[in-house]
Amino acid sequence: MRRRKGTPWFQDIPRRARFEAGVHPAYEIKSRCSGRSTSSLVTYQVVVPVPEYEARRVTITLYNTFTPILKSVIADGPAESLHRYGSGTLCLWYPDDPPEKRWLHEDGLLQLILHARVHLFKEAWWRETGEWLGDQAPHGADWTIVPIAVGAVTAIGTAIAGVVTWFVSGVRAERARLQKLYADAYSAVVSYQEFPYIIRRRRTPTPGHEEIGGEERLRISAALHAVQEALNNYRAQISTES
Repeated sequence: MRRRKGTPWFQDIPRRARFEAGVHPAYEIKSRCSGRSTSSLVTYQVVVPVPEYEARRVTITLYNTFTPILKSVIADGPAESLHRYGSGTLCLWYPDDPPEKRWLHEDGLLQLILHARVHLFKEAWWRETGEWLGDQAPHGADWTIVPIAVGAVTAIGTAIAGVVTWFVSGVRAERARLQKLYADAYSAVVSYQEFPYIIRRRRTPTPGHEEIGGEERLRISAALHAVQEALNNYRAQISTES
């Protein structure tokens, strides 16, 4: 049976299956759609494991237009973050980031969950250490840090005491060193997983600019070589810690 022209993506079974490919074997996920029109919303709820930290329940909302358009990604648990909007929505990338650093609908739901998982790990790490892993984009007026809850004065005093305890404790310092090692190694693995999407989005030669193909091969090869070197380095370091 041919697909009816203009069918929203969630009601288009083949297109929806491609979008959800690989998700159900990896995660327990629930989905619902508020209607059958292009003005309705599609919601996915999934429990996302966060390495070294507590798992989080994530709610992903998309517009049910002719292609999936992301509306928001929200997670339960602590809300303090350097990179969330005022509504609590995760700020997963900067709008002006190049395509290889953002999620596009053709990447599918599984890749979007991976973006959220990495972001939640960075948030948890920042809450514990005060350090945000990876690149950061400047936040303007529309980029809101979630406010600290009532009792901020008491919390500041507690935080100062916690910082002092952290630095005088050799055990905690060693734990922080290992967590940093594992965090950097995990980031390298995520970077390696991005390469199928980087290759798919590479620039293609055009008439008069045939050299683009060679330039793209060199760029991607150099980046892949750097990531593979990093993976080998982290593999060696982690093996000595085992």
